[in-house]
Amino acid sequence: MSAYTSKTKRGDRQELKRRLERNLVLFPWYYGLQMLSFFAPIIVLFFLANRISYTQIFILEAFYGLAIVLCELPTGMLADKYGRKKSLVISGVLLLAGVAVFAQGKGFVDFLIAELLWGIGSSFRSGAEEAMLFDTLKDLRRSTEYKKIMSKAVSVFYGCGVVSAITGGIIAQHGLRLPFYVACVTYSVMLLLTFLLQEPSYHKSTTGHIAHILAAIQEAWNKRKIRWLICYQATLVCALLILFWMIQPYLQLVKVPVSLFGVFFAGYYLLGLFASRYAHTIERIIGIRKSLFVMGITLMLGFFMLGLIPAVISTIWIFLMEMVWGYSIPLMSDYLNRLVASHQRATILSVGSFLTRLLFAILGPLFGKIADTQGIAFTLMVIAGAFFVPFVTLWITFNSHNDMKT
Repeated sequence: MSAYTSKTKRGDRQELKRRLERNLVLFPWYYGLQMLSFFAPIIVLFFLANRISYTQIFILEAFYGLAIVLCELPTGMLADKYGRKKSLVISGVLLLAGVAVFAQGKGFVDFLIAELLWGIGSSFRSGAEEAMLFDTLKDLRRSTEYKKIMSKAVSVFYGCGVVSAITGGIIAQHGLRLPFYVACVTYSVMLLLTFLLQEPSYHKSTTGHIAHILAAIQEAWNKRKIRWLICYQATLVCALLILFWMIQPYLQLVKVPVSLFGVFFAGYYLLGLFASRYAHTIERIIGIRKSLFVMGITLMLGFFMLGLIPAVISTIWIFLMEMVWGYSIPLMSDYLNRLVASHQRATILSVGSFLTRLLFAILGPLFGKIADTQGIAFTLMVIAGAFFVPFVTLWITFNSHNDMKT
């Protein structure tokens, strides 16, 4: 089904095209504003100041992941059946509510409520935003530009992260809660942007809700290329999520002043911005196989070296690992979008997020407990070992099939 049908009047077609092209202008800002949170550089310190231990931090994030695990596939199905825009609006409302609860929260239960709101809100967003962009480009007959525009969106994402890191650190000097209050303004703007997006056309599934989810899971499992890309992406992103929650205590361990956390995160996001901005150019040169290998080996070496040599000089590995994250987002999204049919796109993309959060919900609290009892440095080396086998196995498997090497 195309947005341009013979029954559509010429003037209506031009107006629809204009609105779809407006999506391409708005989407990078919508995608990027989620990083203008201001609290990312100090959130671990915020939790610790409220007497939340490392174990409890990872338990909170495990519940966040559990909320995504339970809602990811149903919300992906809803986006496929009822529209990407509706899902993004619901997501915006829930994310704004979550930030507001964080701003007022004072204990574990309050933060648990906030995490659950964020988890459900994130699940409505997951899959729907990539599907929104891809289907918009498909309607405009510009689907080959997906990687380029997604790279631009990720660049805005990291650019907002740089601004957030610098200003968030300054704002936090006046109170660790203040960044959350300022973030409420950002998330209000992000919610308003969702109302301005034009719903693209897409092939709606005619099956029932449960049948649609099961069909999407079967499709993801039966197609080897989709199956292994999803598994690799889930392992990669899970490792990077665990890294994020280890960065602030690691900086404290190596005696980086809290006043410099914002500057550190600004540099961290700038390198992610650089990697995402040129991801499509780099990937065109080295290809998918080398890209997957370099991403995996960088993460494993990074975790190991951070733990082996706990010193300021070792933080260079954190920057390299963030470049992996920036590089991977547009590439993995593009690979999967090209393999998936429109009527299942949001649901199958949600399968990857589902698996990522399931892994994090299982492994996060375990690594948090190790960090509480054995320290951050030892934990980072354990993480390197824990992810080594699945990364190597997935990469070898991916390369063992000729049809998966393009």
